[in-house]
This record gives sequence, structure tokens and C-alpha cells, in this order.
Amino acid sequence: MEKFLSKVSKYIMSKHGNNLLGVTVLMPNHRSCVYLRQTLGEAAKRLEIVTLKDWIFERSSLKLIEPLQQVIELYDVYKLKGGEETLDEFISIARVMLADFDEVDMQLVHSRPFFNFLEKLQSLKVYEPGEEPTEYTVRYRKFWQMFRELYFGLREQLLGKQKGYAGMIYREVAENKERIAEKVEADRQFYLIGFSTLNASEEAVVKLLREHAELEIIFDTDNYYINDEYQEAGNFFREHKGNLKTDTKNWQENLIATRVQNLNVVGVAKNIGQTKVVADILSHKLQLDAEAEKETAVIILDEKLLNPLLAAVPDNITTLNISMGFPLKESPIAELFRSLFSMHENIERFKSRRKGSLRFYYKDIFDVLHHPYAGYLIPDKRASSDFLEDIRHYNRMLISEEELKKRFDGSSYDKLFWYTDDKEVLINNLLGLIDALRTSFSANSDPDGKDLAVDIELLYYVHTVLINLQQIVSTSTGELSIQSLRKLLMDDLRNVRIPFDGEPVRGLQLMGMIETQCLDFKNVIIVSMNEGLFPSGKTQQSYIPYEMRREFLTTHKERDAYAAYLFYRLLQRTENVYMLYNTESDEMGGGEKSRFILQLQHELKQANPKAVINDLVYSVDPPPALPEDEIRITKDEVLIRKFLKNNEGYGISPSALNTYINCTLQYYFRYIAGLREQEDIEESIEASTLGTAVHFVLENVYRDVLGKPISADFVEGIMKNKPRIEQLLHESFAERFDPESLKQGKNYLLYRVCLKLIEEFLKQEKSNLKVLEKEMGEMKVLLLEKVMEYPVQVGEYNIKLKGTVDRVEESNGIFSIADYKTGSPHGSSISGDDLTLFSTDPKYAKAMQLLTYAWMYWRSTGAADIKLRSGIYWLRDMSKGFDSLKLDGDDRITKDVLLKFEEVLRNVLAELINPDIPFTKTTEIKRCTLCEFKKICRRE
Repeated sequence: MEKFLSKVSKYIMSKHGNNLLGVTVLMPNHRSCVYLRQTLGEAAKRLEIVTLKDWIFERSSLKLIEPLQQVIELYDVYKLKGGEETLDEFISIARVMLADFDEVDMQLVHSRPFFNFLEKLQSLKVYEPGEEPTEYTVRYRKFWQMFRELYFGLREQLLGKQKGYAGMIYREVAENKERIAEKVEADRQFYLIGFSTLNASEEAVVKLLREHAELEIIFDTDNYYINDEYQEAGNFFREHKGNLKTDTKNWQENLIATRVQNLNVVGVAKNIGQTKVVADILSHKLQLDAEAEKETAVIILDEKLLNPLLAAVPDNITTLNISMGFPLKESPIAELFRSLFSMHENIERFKSRRKGSLRFYYKDIFDVLHHPYAGYLIPDKRASSDFLEDIRHYNRMLISEEELKKRFDGSSYDKLFWYTDDKEVLINNLLGLIDALRTSFSANSDPDGKDLAVDIELLYYVHTVLINLQQIVSTSTGELSIQSLRKLLMDDLRNVRIPFDGEPVRGLQLMGMIETQCLDFKNVIIVSMNEGLFPSGKTQQSYIPYEMRREFLTTHKERDAYAAYLFYRLLQRTENVYMLYNTESDEMGGGEKSRFILQLQHELKQANPKAVINDLVYSVDPPPALPEDEIRITKDEVLIRKFLKNNEGYGISPSALNTYINCTLQYYFRYIAGLREQEDIEESIEASTLGTAVHFVLENVYRDVLGKPISADFVEGIMKNKPRIEQLLHESFAERFDPESLKQGKNYLLYRVCLKLIEEFLKQEKSNLKVLEKEMGEMKVLLLEKVMEYPVQVGEYNIKLKGTVDRVEESNGIFSIADYKTGSPHGSSISGDDLTLFSTDPKYAKAMQLLTYAWMYWRSTGAADIKLRSGIYWLRDMSKGFDSLKLDGDDRITKDVLLKFEEVLRNVLAELINPDIPFTKTTEIKRCTLCEFKKICRRE
């Protein structure tokens, strides 16, 4: 099948032979120019091949202004007109306004009546006869007045500087017939090739060329959509049939309805699934050699998929060419800038610049050091990982500049970790970062074998953006804060697209749909062909309402018609087409195939019986569920020796004992294998830290009266000495939190909760003491935060139990072992009838803990015959008072009970060191819900 550009080349050569010096070919885009030159070969050097856009720009007296400068110029006009918004607030407004102004000029709209009518139309929307205008209606009308004034003010300001945005340049050329007449030779032959839409300015230029030179228009069209008035792909050609004269006999073909084609509609779950299907098609469905590669194109409709697709290209592809604009916002360098600016904003937010020293928020350090470019500036990966691990371990939320220097001195860390409130220094530092990366990329190959050529090209474009911004800063007289500068830069990076320059006539082509204009391929894979992406839908960022756009500008209908043409034109000469769409919906809906696919499925079969349309759903079977393998850790001699050695030093805590009862394998992982979850930074006070702080305060306020009778007046004195309580709280929190972090936000609320818990405990304590004093009794606190230990004889071994008792108090001859709990009293049982249940059911974990403490205290007193009880102070609900452990309804723990419990302990410990009983998973799966090792056991 002869390609369109091949046919065009033969036609031009047949008309002019070697006499091509007076020929100009106007093309829709640069890619089509390159392909036409390749098709013409040596003859291409003797004629002019240029895009219509470039040809128009060359004939204008205005210089195109950069997008960044457009925003600044518009803001200057805005302030002159009395605008109140800051530049930060105005940037997003400016982008939409500039797009509207650009289109008004492109379409040669009579601007004064247009903007006057627009202002009146919008004012009518808030007009209420007989009512005084509200503040809102006044501001609303003022906006539309300002909108009109900004258009004319910006044009006047730019014209005075001989500059203009694209629409101004188009308008200036289109409305200046004399300049066209002067610069175009009367006998020059122009060809307008492959266009499918023209704005009003372009139509005017085409008309002028027709009047002052020879012009021939060549469209690439097909009967299928031209002759059917319901096919929107042919709208432009039918509407301009009279005023754009073209030879339809030679250039309008009948291909779609007559050729044999293999069309495949493929539904794929998720975007990442589409990249895998593309790789599968390239490696298995299409048998590609070097020649077939250049006949194959992957059309990417969602630019976010470019990077994943590049990573998914299979090894059998020898050459790859990217023929689409890459969005700079998706590049690694843009992501690094986002991380740096987040770091700077947090320095300002936390006011962490003190005494000339910077302090960096830990999340920003993590983001920067985890960025792929950080390794080129700080090559010592071990130093970076150790540093991050130390931040986690010591719960460091703010890290000083001096510490970074100490850790990474000798590297280029200072290119990443810095702050300035000076605009010029900001840009110079970013330029220094770009230069350092470019030097490193050029000097070093990527350790993972990655080609850094694309990264170097991206750095070049960012460098250009920074230079433009530097010029703006040096010349701007308006309001431009450091925050505005950062926002302006990131906004520009979001709008810049990188035109990759490769060898377009070799290898597999990755391109956008617009880049396919005039090009033909044997094999086409279209990715993300979903409604809302292709066509793009009705939404459009514009201040101009639909009814006026419909009359004077363009709407979604023209955009959809243009997209339809690109799609159907691509089908004209292709043989194998794969149209992939995402079957999964997201938060915005989605999951719907493009209506162009539906049109093909319902209409093409009737028009062309030779076309085969396969409707497929590509399903990636989920990985088979891994069987829950049995895990058995045998207690061999080495393991038992390890346990006994650890026991000599650390003993077994009641918590460890409860872990063993809950699941023996969990005990093994945690206490013998030493497995731990990775520590996270505790940014807000966690329950364990809160409990530790409360324990610390209650230990210290009672320490001075240890072993002495306590009075209600003493407790009253503690309660009145609030500065002392707050000082102790701060001392406890100081190990993990900066004092400033306790003064705001969630931490401040939790800090107040600590004070409240302590206050409620002391209030209840005071009340209890008053009752005791009336009864002529007294209370002593004998022990506080006391580490207790005692061995249990298990066969030939002495297994040591060890734990910290929060408080032991004595009142009227009764010794009470008390445990402070800051959690909820619900969900646990501290009573029971059968002691053996304590050693088998985790429901009795707190009861097991209380009885173990009681047993250790009893043994430490020489197994004296004392009145003993054990219980909990629930600090969240002090109305419960001392919530004591009850056995058979009695809270007295007798010697007989303790001896029986000792046997329970002995049996549990004997099982723990029994070599015939391995460590295994619990059979009660519900116990695994909160276990940190459930993934290992495959019980997620």
C-alpha cells in the first residue's frame, strides 16, 4: 500500500522535476516535515519544507514571548489596572486568560465588540431588577471588566516591545496583506499538505497565498467519513468544500471500506496492564525485524504512560524513537524540584531557621535522599541509608545543617540541602544543581545500565527555563516574592513539553496522536483509548462561556471532529491495529472504551466485510494464592542454648509470656530470632509514648515519699504544683519530641490529654486518702517502677521471669500490686475461675500479667504469708478506682492461689523449652489480625 507522503512526493516531482527552487511545502507538524524530506531524498534539499506555524512566525515583526514572561507581563498590566490578587493567586488565573486571549486572536475575532458583549452577557447573569448590587455582584462585574481591559492592555504593552504571544503573531500576519504580498514571489508554488483543520488566521493566510502566489491544497481523506455527513471526522472538509479548493479525485480515496484489516479491541485492567500488553504484542504478536520496526507505531494517548512504556519495551526491539512531546512535569528533575521546594516551604512553616543554622524536616530529607539523582551527588549509598536509619531510630523530626555536613562532607550534598529567601540566589543554586548533575551524568555511567542521554536533555531544557526566569527576576519591577518565584517555576515546568529529537525514520515509533498526521504505518498500537482521553471530552479551561465559544471560537465539537479525523486517517493504510483501553474505573469514573471504538464495531462491519474486528479482554490471572505452608521451628540444642543464655541476662517478661501464649511462632520471631518491624518516625505522640510519659511523672512525684504514709494534703500539693508536672512531662517527651512540636496541633492536644490523665488520677487518689483518713487508716507507696525478677525451676533449668512493676502500695495491711494503663478498660478480662485458662487464652493476658507480678513480688518477700492483691488503675476511667484481679469473685490472692499459679508458669515454661514441641503458627487465625509477622505466615 502506497503511503500518503510517498504519493505526495511523486506528485510534486512529476510536476516540477528538478526545478524545485521555487517550491514551498507547508506541513502540519515537524514530524511530517522530516518524513517528507526522507521520502523525497536528495530532492528535498532543493525546495522549502516547513510547518505552516513556522512559516507564519518567520513573516511576523513580533518576537514570540516565553510563557513565563507572558504571565509576568499580564500580571504587570493587572496591577496597573488596580488588581488586588498576589502573583501567587494570579498565576493559575493568568494561564487560563492567556489561553483565551490566544484563541481570540487566532480566530481573528473582532475583539472590541466581542469583549464588550462578553462583559454585558456575564453581567446579566447576576442582574436583579430593582435590587441593590451585593458585594459579590460588584466583584463579579469587576472581574469581567478587568478581563476585557487585560486583553487590550496586554496587547498594547507587548506591541510596544515588539513582542507577542502566538495568537498575536498569527493575527498580525493574517491581517497584514501587504507584508505577505511583499515577501511572497508571485510565481512561487505553495503546497498545503495533509491539514485537517485551520483556524481563522491560517485560513486568512491560505487565502492570501492563493491571491498572491500559486497554491495547491492536498488533503488526505477517505470516502468513508467524507461522504457520510454523520461522520464528524469529515466535518472540516465538508464545511470548507467551497472556499478551500482541492482535487478530491486524486486525493480522496476509498480505503477504509475496501481494504482487508485486522482490528483488535483489547480491554486491559489498569494502566500498568496496558504497558504489559504492549510489550506482549511487540514481542509475540508482531514478528518485528529492523525493517518492520519502522513500520510500527505505538500511539500514546495518556502522556503519563510514556515512562512506564519505555521501561516495558521488550528486548527484541533494536531501535526506539520518541516522536512526542514529553511533559517536563513528569521528569525526575521536576520531581526533585518539587521535593526541594517542599523542603524550603517546611523550613518557613516550622520556622526552623535559628541562629543562622538550618533545620530540615525529616520527610523532606527522606524524599531528597530517596530521589534517583541524589546518588550522583552523594555517591556513598551506605552513608545515606545509615543516616536515614538513625533518623528513624532516634525519632529525629528536625535535622540540623551541621549534622548533614558532618555526615556527607566531601560530597555535593550542599547542592541539595540549602535554603534561601533571596530570589537571585534561589535561581543560581538551582542552576548550580543542574550543572553538578550534568557533570556527574557525563562523567559516570549509570550503575544500573540506564542510558542517561534523555536525562541530560531534560536538564538542558530545565536550564533554559531557569535562564528565562533569571532574566525575568533581573528585569521585573513588580511584586515577586520567593514563594511566587517557586510557584511560577513549578507552573512553567507543568506546561513545558520536551520535543525529543531522534531519528524518526528508523526503529519503533512512540508518538502522540497529533504526531501521526500525514504518516502511515503497517502496525499501530493505540494505548489508553478511553472515553474522556480520546476524545478528550467537553471540559475546557476557559473563562469564555460555551454560547460565545460556539459563535466565535471553537468548542469540544471541533476538538472531537479533529480527533476523529486523526483516528480514521490512521486506519486508512494500516494492516494491524490494536486499540487498548483501561477497563477499570477510577475515582472520576472511567473504564469506558472510546466512542470511536464503538463506532467502528457498529458501523465498519456493515461498510467493509473484509475488516475483521476482534473484541478481546486481556486478563492477567492473579498469582495463585500461595499455600499456607506449615512453619515448624525445631528447638534443637543450639536454639535452646541461645534461649537460656538470653534468659540469664534479660529474663522473660510477662508480655513475652503472653506473646508465647498467643502464638509460639510469634514469640520465636520476636524474642529469639529478633525480628522487628522497621521503625517509623513518631511524628505525633503514640499511645506507648503517652503511657511512658504518664508513668514517668507519677514515678517522680511520689518518689520523695516512698515508704512513708501519704496524706490527702500531700496529693493536693502535687496537684497545685502544675509547673512541676509539666516540667516532668517535657522531660519525658524530650527524648523523642522537639519542645516546639508540643505547642501546636495534634501533639498539643495529646499533651493536654496527659495532663488530664494525671490530674484525674491524683484527684481520685486524694478522694481515696480522705476516706482512708476518716477511717483512721493510712497508705504507703512501697515501690515505684521496680524491676523484679525471680526464677522458676523447670527440670534442670532455672528460667528467670523479669518485669517492671509500676507501683506497690500498702494500706491497712493489704499489699496492692498496681499497673497503670492509659488504654481502654474494654476488651480484656481480669477475672476468672480456672487458672489454666490464663496460660492458653490471650483474652486473659492482663490477668496473666497481674498474677505474674503478684507472684514475683510474693516470692521476692520470701513467700511470706501476706495479704496480696493485684490490679489496674485505668487512667482513662478513674471512676473504677483500683480494678483488682478477681479469682472466683475474690480479689485476695492467697498463698494457695500463688502456688497453683506457679505450677501453671512451670508448665508453660516447660513447654517453651521442650525440644519435642516446635514453635508453630497458632491455629486461631483471628489472633493473627494485629501480628506484624502475618505476611511471613501468609495470613494477610
